Amino acid sequence: MKKLLFLFALLLISFQLFAAVTVTPLWERSRALGTAATNVTIDISTTQRTIAVARDTIFLQDNVDGVMYCYSAATGDYLTSFASNTSDMNLTADDAGNLVLFGPEGATNLKAHVREANGTYTEIDFGATKKVMFPTIVGNIQTKAYVWTFPTISGGTEASAFCYEVTNKLVSNVKLINLNFLKNMTGRNHFATPISSDSVILNMPNGFTAFIDKTKTYSLIADMGTFIRATLPVVNTFPTQNGGDYFEYKGRKYYVQGTVGTSGLTYAGAFKIYDVTNPASVSVFYERTTDLGVEAAAPEIMHFQAVVKADGVYIYQYAPLNGMAAYKLADDTPTALTENGVMSSCYAENGVVKVVAPLGERVELYNLAGQLITSTTTCESVTSLDAEANHFVIVRVAGQTHKVVL
Repeated sequence: MKKLLFLFALLLISFQLFAAVTVTPLWERSRALGTAATNVTIDISTTQRTIAVARDTIFLQDNVDGVMYCYSAATGDYLTSFASNTSDMNLTADDAGNLVLFGPEGATNLKAHVREANGTYTEIDFGATKKVMFPTIVGNIQTKAYVWTFPTISGGTEASAFCYEVTNKLVSNVKLINLNFLKNMTGRNHFATPISSDSVILNMPNGFTAFIDKTKTYSLIADMGTFIRATLPVVNTFPTQNGGDYFEYKGRKYYVQGTVGTSGLTYAGAFKIYDVTNPASVSVFYERTTDLGVEAAAPEIMHFQAVVKADGVYIYQYAPLNGMAAYKLADDTPTALTENGVMSSCYAENGVVKVVAPLGERVELYNLAGQLITSTTTCESVTSLDAEANHFVIVRVAGQTHKVVL
């Protein structure tokens, strides 16, 4: 009996050691399968561009009808709708689950409309800017947030990215990241994927995707942390497409972005998930090579939103004209915790921050403004901390920093 128990334990340990990170398709509501959900436009239209995921619901804005359509995040089924703003072309959700609309389309004065709990909208005026297609946001728009934009490049004149600090729904600071070495490159459909208040992933379609830090100065393309382009380190048939999302999970960093699949069609549904933990050695972690439908040259975007939960990362994909799909990234590999190579991980559970770290490590919890919420020393394998009603916190432990969304 002891030998059998030992063998069982050995097999169990072996299974755990060889466990791996996996990506599982959950559902697909697409043109290709003939299952696109109600009110998802799959003909020639540019009125539906992006989705937002909050409270287990997918929201889809139609900027012509002035309607927000709602779908189940679990199945993609249509649920209901409510009135929206007709002039806004881009929808996103902040880290606290607030819906934020940006527009008007193609205007040179950017505005955001925050949907309040009572169904009204609060306007935030960002002032004069070049044409901005797809602003993005990190933080809580109700208290402290950062809006990133990568506007139209005026050929031969100016190229810049912007980070707007928003405090209590008012613009409190603007940081311009000068990228004038790109000024001879034209186009307006650019995308900024926020990582934090200081860093972002910038994307020029059919060009490159790169890390940018607003605290640094850039003089050449070589200065940028470029990790997707037509050549090494990652080769794509179609170098890069508009749209994407960044997320962290169990100590690893990932970026998901549309690409060209086996059909050769652009913005049709194929995509790649990259492991960007080490920017100098980026690898393709997962790839969908098939399409959700047809080529979609307008609007030029493949939109994603990743929601990190305790049991994995739920990735929602929206391909304009072609529908939606959902995937789950999960990691059942045990975290290695050693004295000489300390590793840590964090996640949210029932409104509480859970920290996995070795005993005796100091844990600090900060809000988005950099204020210390609480601190402790780990005395058990999983340490629980109260985020004090904050929906977005930064955890520092064992020399590492984690972003946790509650």
